[in-house]
Amino acid sequence: MAVYEIKYLTALVFTAVTETAVLLFLMRSIFIEDYRKISIRKVISAGIFASATTLPHLWLVLPAFIENRLIYGITGELGVLIIEAVFYYFFLFSDWKKSFLTSFLCNLVSFLLGILIL
Repeated sequence: MAVYEIKYLTALVFTAVTETAVLLFLMRSIFIEDYRKISIRKVISAGIFASATTLPHLWLVLPAFIENRLIYGITGELGVLIIEAVFYYFFLFSDWKKSFLTSFLCNLVSFLLGILIL
């Protein structure tokens, strides 16, 4: 297996675990009313699904179209933020503010920890 693919798989597992943990934390501490209505299995599934569907586009699709790293980073992260917020809106919340805040915080923590650890 090539080095890039190993890095990608590492990032995928790291991102899914990190963002799902942040999502669980947010649901249990900030969005407690929503958490009482939604099963823990659904929250965990949402975290894993959101990461597993957006990270491949960020790592495998977008680089083929955007060579400039700054534009790639901004476009990619904004795209992920929006796509995951839409997913959270329909799957967990039905409130746009909560959905965007959740997506932003999950991705921010994942991004910053990724820089520190990986």
